[in-house]
Amino acid sequence: TLPFQQDQLLSRVDSLVRIARLESALRANARFHEDLFDNSNFGVAYAAPDGRLQAINDPLQELFDRENWQISGRRLGDLASEKDRAAIEKSISRMEAGEHHVHRGECRFDRAGAEALWVRLTVFPQRDGSGKVGHLIVLFEDITPQKKASAMQETMLESIPASIALLDSSGRIVATNKTWDDHFTSRQLMNRSLFSGGNCLDY
Repeated sequence: TLPFQQDQLLSRVDSLVRIARLESALRANARFHEDLFDNSNFGVAYAAPDGRLQAINDPLQELFDRENWQISGRRLGDLASEKDRAAIEKSISRMEAGEHHVHRGECRFDRAGAEALWVRLTVFPQRDGSGKVGHLIVLFEDITPQKKASAMQETMLESIPASIALLDSSGRIVATNKTWDDHFTSRQLMNRSLFSGGNCLDY
């Protein structure tokens, strides 16, 4: 996996912080639920304990309707790609079983005749006084543009016939292309610095 550029990394950290704050506020303030649902730029859905989407806000409706794909009334796991489905369904089952569990992760939605949609997905339960799950709150953040940019960067990197290595600020190798891998033993070099005492290491 290729590393994020600095602005992409800062954007991702900011998104994670905002989601964490949303989760905290949702747990603490029932009134905030309504404000978030009606006014958030994030896609927000309320789901039944089994993951069936019951109510979705306008940003989430727009996110999916722009590809003419209706999601209301469908199970969250059924909408996800086969690769991500099992993890989502396992998380929901753990919540139903009473575990204090929150599902977080990047999820891909594959659709026939349309490009894949990538979201940063957060699912957590709202419980009643007895501890039973009343409903699930699901947060969707569209990260499709970032995924596209990363894929384009990787494709470009692999298309270059020269040996290419990406370094972090300390000079350590964090990613390489296939041409580099064909010429060097990447496993031995990965996370090592190309420079030592100002001189290039002898490989």
